[in-house]
Amino acid sequence: MMFGIVNNNCEAVIKVAVGKIAAVTYVRTKSKPKKRERRRFAPPFSLLRLYVLIHLATAIKIETVIMLIDIFVFYLGLGFLFSHELDAMVQTEWRLLYVLRSMPDETAMPIFVWLHVPLFALIVWLTHHSKQQIQIQSRNVFAMFLIVHAGLHYRLSSHPLYTFDTILSKTLIYGGAVCGAIYLINRRIPCWYVRS
Repeated sequence: MMFGIVNNNCEAVIKVAVGKIAAVTYVRTKSKPKKRERRRFAPPFSLLRLYVLIHLATAIKIETVIMLIDIFVFYLGLGFLFSHELDAMVQTEWRLLYVLRSMPDETAMPIFVWLHVPLFALIVWLTHHSKQQIQIQSRNVFAMFLIVHAGLHYRLSSHPLYTFDTILSKTLIYGGAVCGAIYLINRRIPCWYVRS
C-alpha cells in the first residue's frame, strides 16, 4: 500500500514535469524560412529546465519524502542486521550467549545458525505483513531492537571473548542502531507536520 501511494504521487508529478520538458526540449532556429525547419536540442541547464526541476521538487509532498526515507532506512537497517549475523559467524558470537557458551563449538555453532532461520523468517514475515497495522508495529519493534542490540554489544565489549573490534563489525552493529533511531524519529515527523 505504501509503495502504491508513493508510485501514484511520483507518477503524477513526473507526468507534469515530462510534459513541460517536452514542450521546451526542442527550440526552433531562425534559419532560412523556405527550407524545412531544423531543430536543435535545448541546453541541458537552461533556465526553463531549472524551473521545471524546481517545480518537480516542490510538487512532491513532504509525506512522500518521509515515506521514502522510512523505506530506505528500514531496509538499510535490515541489511546491517543480516550482514552483522554473517560477521557473527566469523567472530563466534555464540560464545557470548548464555546457553550456547557452555557448549563446545561443534555443537553451539549449528544451533546458533539454525536459531537464525525462524528469527529471520519471523522478521521478514511480520515487517511485510499484509495488514498495515501489524507491518507498522513490527517495523517499529524491529527499529527498537536494532538500538537495544547495539547497546548489548556495547555492554559486552569488555568481555574477554568479545571479538567485534574491527571497523566492519562496529559499522554493522552501530550502523543498524543509527538506522533504527532515524526510523523511529522519522515516524514522528508526520505528526509534527500535521499539527503545524
